[in-house]
Amino acid sequence: MLSGASLQVGAAPLVSNMVEELANISSTLEQLQSFFVLHTFDTTGQFSDLFSVLLSCCKHLVDSSMSQQAILSAQAREVGRLTAEVEELRNSFALQHFQRQGPAERGASRSADTSQVNNDNMAEILEKLNEFSESHRAMQYEVDNNSRHQAASEEQYQRMVEWVCGLEKDIGHLKDEVSSVSRDVEQKINNVSDAIDMFATATTQDHAMMFQSYTDAKVKEIREEVCMMMQTEARKPAIISGAGPQSARGSCPHHTTEGVTSHSECNVAPDQEASSHVHDFMADVCEVLPARLDRLESRVEVLEVYAPHHVAMAARPPFLGAELRDESGGGVRVVEVFNGFAAHAAGMAAGDVVIAVNGHHIRARAEVYSIMGELKRESEVKHRLLMQMHFEEYTAADGYKEDKGLPRPATRTDGSATSSGARINNDGSAMSRNETGPHRPNGRVNTCVGKCSAPPKLQVVFHVKRGSMLKEVTVVCDGAASFW
Repeated sequence: MLSGASLQVGAAPLVSNMVEELANISSTLEQLQSFFVLHTFDTTGQFSDLFSVLLSCCKHLVDSSMSQQAILSAQAREVGRLTAEVEELRNSFALQHFQRQGPAERGASRSADTSQVNNDNMAEILEKLNEFSESHRAMQYEVDNNSRHQAASEEQYQRMVEWVCGLEKDIGHLKDEVSSVSRDVEQKINNVSDAIDMFATATTQDHAMMFQSYTDAKVKEIREEVCMMMQTEARKPAIISGAGPQSARGSCPHHTTEGVTSHSECNVAPDQEASSHVHDFMADVCEVLPARLDRLESRVEVLEVYAPHHVAMAARPPFLGAELRDESGGGVRVVEVFNGFAAHAAGMAAGDVVIAVNGHHIRARAEVYSIMGELKRESEVKHRLLMQMHFEEYTAADGYKEDKGLPRPATRTDGSATSSGARINNDGSAMSRNETGPHRPNGRVNTCVGKCSAPPKLQVVFHVKRGSMLKEVTVVCDGAASFW
């Protein structure tokens, strides 16, 4: 009995301490569990992955600790139940033994019976106590393992907290660096904006100066052409008034009218035919000049409105009738073709890429304008020279010639000369020629006038890319006028 009592007294404080420790651990775990239930973390922000990992680790630790706490609580209840049963058995055995003995026998047989009964009961109690000790040792081992596991979990949690603190510091440093970099970027953007504004201002001024110089040059060129046309217009009445320059040279206020009546009747019809050709030709010229003057005035207005190389060629001369756009890889793309112009008549289509004009490689619209302007000027010069050549040929054919059957010019007493068939008005102007019919070059005059009224056509050859095909488009212009 003493040994059993001493064992029970020694085991009672151990069990009490263990129960208190288990109660404290259970309270701590319950507080942690309530904390994770009541508090939520940011799972959608910048550090969602970090908070998710931390939350999962803590929940795993709490869940494992709660399961171990439940096992330990069950074992503690089992130990308490076994202790109560042992105490109850000990009391019942003592009471039964005390009731069986009488007062006399109790004193005599106390030592023998009590020792016998106590030995039997003690053997059973010791066996149960050994079982309890083994279960207690197993429980203590589990408690130690749980304590070590909890210590490791707390250490891991502490490392996680330190890692999170380090990440917060790094995030703070990154925020500071981002702020400084953003300030630097804003400053650079402001500097670039200022530079762009300055460049835009300078570019606008340069563009205005370039446009002004271009417009001045074009206006000067147009003025020169207008002056030339005005001079031609001023000389027109003198040309129309006579049959030819030779008759004008032969006319003089002091010319005589001798011999006029002898040949006038046979040469009136050829003279009238030549005069009609001259009048028709000059009438055509008179009809062309005002139209060209109107076009020149419209060109001046266009040059005052549009900047060079920035409008369609249908909006300013030369009137190709196509809107062009520069290509990044070289060449000029046809954006739109307008009806009624040369490009539409030649078969040029939207989407074509012009790579060459009359054998000259093209890289930008300015080159197209330059080449076509040069072709236009060359065509005008050729046209003007051709008209002058035919007109001189006509006047030479209509002049005096020392040929067989033609009389020599008569010499006046005042030194002036005139043809034998000239008929002079009172004011000295020549009215008609008096040459014989077989020697009058009427066919040649008609040929010259016909050639002069039908100038050669201007042709511009464009090499264009249409898809994967290379095509040659020939723009035919009826003289220089149709190109304007």
